[in-house]
Amino acid sequence: MTMPMENSIRAVASTVARGIVDRRSLLIWAALLGIFLLGTALRLHQLDADSFWSDELLTVRTSRLPIPSIIRYQYERALNPPLTFIVTHFFFQCCGESEFGARLPAALLGSLSILLIYGVAVALWTPREGLIAAFLLAVSSHHVQYSQEARHYSLMLFLALLSILFLLKALEKNKLGLWMGFVLCTTLGLYNHYFAFLLLPAALAFGSWVIAERWLSYRKKKASVHPEGAPGDTANPPKQALLLSLSVVLVVVSYLPWLSTLSLIHI
Repeated sequence: MTMPMENSIRAVASTVARGIVDRRSLLIWAALLGIFLLGTALRLHQLDADSFWSDELLTVRTSRLPIPSIIRYQYERALNPPLTFIVTHFFFQCCGESEFGARLPAALLGSLSILLIYGVAVALWTPREGLIAAFLLAVSSHHVQYSQEARHYSLMLFLALLSILFLLKALEKNKLGLWMGFVLCTTLGLYNHYFAFLLLPAALAFGSWVIAERWLSYRKKKASVHPEGAPGDTANPPKQALLLSLSVVLVVVSYLPWLSTLSLIHI
């Protein structure tokens, strides 16, 4: 009689625990959706209320050109990299060359950054910190302002957050696709704005620190607990060190066509 009773109690407890977890997850997703909608509303509110200012006019003028001309124009004059102008060019095809059409990419990318910063915070800590980070970014007056300008800054943060998220997931799961995502987003960031160069050494330093700590832990486990190794571990520090190094090399190689413009930078 005791065993069936104990099994019944465990089954009930497990069901209750699953219900609590499911309810908590639902509340977290509902809160994140509310924060995202709030941030989106703030960024779309009166998006076309003001006329273009001087730097936005440069964006509009450049984005009107065909894509090959955009790349050549920015390259020959050693101006900002071309990605923002290319993105704006496509939005002009859909929304017209209005204040709303020119600023819409920044507003949408700024809104999506709220979800990305949630993902980064959850990868580093917990959903609680993720919601706090998402809310702070959603209501940040500076981020709202730069999400309503037809310039590079909203896309720069979006790509930086996406790059960091790919790096965190790559270090966690050690999958080649995640490393390639890190390479792609970092490279696109460099082709959007020169300030993205600040991310590359920071990512390299962070990744190296994580891998070094994991390597020490891995060696201790291998020597003491699991003489044959640590079966089932997704973290393979030597392989991760190689993939991180190759990722940085790929980013640098991908940027070589634009490297000559660094002699005359216009931020």
